[in-house]
Amino acid sequence: MDEKLVFVKLGGSLITDKRERATLRSGVLPRMAHELREALTASPDLRVLLGHGSGSFGHWEAKRYGTRQGVTTTEQWRGFV
Repeated sequence: MDEKLVFVKLGGSLITDKRERATLRSGVLPRMAHELREALTASPDLRVLLGHGSGSFGHWEAKRYGTRQGVTTTEQWRGFV
């Protein structure tokens, strides 16, 4: 049986409400988990590498610290992290 590796990225806009700072869309996570379980059950040889975006957690901080323009100061590195 050939194994398949699939990268699944749960985008920040999918799992968070980017209009509000640090706001998880908690109703989405159970649905995504269910859909991933269905895929794994249907294809037992499937391997999933799960990633996620930062959404309303990272984007607000990046904007606050101006990291889009580059990171050079200690404060900007805090925003990057």
